[in-house]
Amino acid sequence: MRRFIAVCIVVTALLGSPAQAKVDFGDRGDEVKKVQEHLKWFGYTIDTDGVFGWQTLRAVVHWQRAQGLTIDGIVGEETAESLGIATRRDQIQVTTPPAPPMPVFANACDEMSWYRQAAGLPAVFDQLGYRESRCDNTQVSRTNCCVGWWQNYISSHLSRASAYRERIINECGVTQRSDILGDTPEQKLRQACVTMVVYERSGLTPWAL
Repeated sequence: MRRFIAVCIVVTALLGSPAQAKVDFGDRGDEVKKVQEHLKWFGYTIDTDGVFGWQTLRAVVHWQRAQGLTIDGIVGEETAESLGIATRRDQIQVTTPPAPPMPVFANACDEMSWYRQAAGLPAVFDQLGYRESRCDNTQVSRTNCCVGWWQNYISSHLSRASAYRERIINECGVTQRSDILGDTPEQKLRQACVTMVVYERSGLTPWAL
């Protein structure tokens, strides 16, 4: 009996634990960098520095929400596979990233709504985007101050509204108007990111015109 138990212990040690790898807030290293690289592939504006900080956590949570996954901010087996990363016991192995899941939009409002959801903004921003810009992603504005679907006053956010500045720069990668106004997926995600930062800090007040 003792011999049987000893053999089982040896086999278990050789095979390793069946638990899947997880990458979580505060982790550092190559595994984190692989996750960041895949998130960046899908259009998220984040640093690939191998540090799982607030910027990476926000991107992971947004990705999980957009993909209908469990929203916990942890890159476990389910989230890793959705990003095109295969988990293998105690390590994460990178695979070729799949093509970004960018749908074909029936109209401008559907496109605006897709980016709204990708950023985690509530559904009311579909209505606000229509009210502010008629779903037109340009500089057109009633007040000539603002840009994009949700008419962000980016110069004010970056200069006078100090509460927004750090997060807009560090989390969204935005330092000027041109960073959020354009036709690339990255620029549109940045615009949605800025909107999310403003909403989280000030609620709907900035849009209560």
